[in-house]
Amino acid sequence: MENDNNAKALFDKLRTGQLSGEELDILETWYNNWPADEPVGLTEEQLNAALARLDRANPYLLTDQKPVRLWQYVLRIAAVAIFALLCGVLYQTYIQQDKSDLANLAAAIHPGRSGATLTLSNGKQITLDKSTPMLINGEKGITILRDSTGKIEYPASENMAENTAKNTLSTSNGQQYQLKLPDGSLVWLNATSSITYPASFKGAGERKVSLSGEAYFEVAKDKEHPFVVASTGQQVEVLGTHFNISTFPEERESQTTLAEGSVKINGQLLKPDEQAVRTGTVISIRHVDAANYTSWKDGIYVFTDERLETIMSKVSRWYNVKVVYMDGANKDYQYGGSVSRYDNVLTLLKKLEAAGDMHFKIKDKTIYISR
Repeated sequence: MENDNNAKALFDKLRTGQLSGEELDILETWYNNWPADEPVGLTEEQLNAALARLDRANPYLLTDQKPVRLWQYVLRIAAVAIFALLCGVLYQTYIQQDKSDLANLAAAIHPGRSGATLTLSNGKQITLDKSTPMLINGEKGITILRDSTGKIEYPASENMAENTAKNTLSTSNGQQYQLKLPDGSLVWLNATSSITYPASFKGAGERKVSLSGEAYFEVAKDKEHPFVVASTGQQVEVLGTHFNISTFPEERESQTTLAEGSVKINGQLLKPDEQAVRTGTVISIRHVDAANYTSWKDGIYVFTDERLETIMSKVSRWYNVKVVYMDGANKDYQYGGSVSRYDNVLTLLKKLEAAGDMHFKIKDKTIYISR
């Protein structure tokens, strides 16, 4: 062939069924000698049109006894194009359906709410929710009130006798609760956590409580009576301060984050915006933005390069779901970002998918994670 215009003219004849056998030989020779690294110069649309009109083409194209490699080329290109288009349509349909199903299933997963169980020292359990009476009868003259916000408190009284009875406030998956201790200290208890404390601090040399899980404390100042939080492997001592402790049995680390004042953890002094990380028996101190670790009590999750496994543990506790890691899922992937704790869980999952090599499926309130 001398130029592309002649080639295009012959291809036009092929499209319209007007190509003679001699012209086919010329076109085939041109095609077979065309440099492999240069484009043919015809659009995919033109090739598809040629295939679509083949039944009206010169009979020679179908009856000639010798192989017609050009026709085979056209057929292959057209078939590939149609197959690719079909796959694209099916893929997009699948993806849209998958996203729709994921959204519908995620809609059935609800964020946590205010709720807890109060266990008295005699074993009596009281469910704390909107239906709980405002006045709760404790033990041995102890009065417990539930205010309009849902918080329970132990009002101080000059006539209150010494009382060694201990109460336990506990939350399950999908619950959180607020407590005002007998000394006026405030405690925000996160999901799947528990705190055990005396019903009265009167007569006690120190104000000691025990924690499992996560809680944020605003401790009332009392120089004469130190406030102590005991948990597995550590003891935090304070006089009056704001801090957060996260110490879940299933987590490999425990974190104590100081927002205001000062505390001692196993004898080591902690300053504001410092965090003590306990791994086994080893405690290390690092500088952090404390607000990122206390924001949960205000309804915001802030993740600072946290491992996927840690993030999904929080999701599991707060949204009351199971999390299953499929083969290849990277539990150590680190993510940084924020999301409202009251958003649909899909909001967070979409952010994680967009940031990393992971995919989520939901079935029967179980989140499956895969690559």
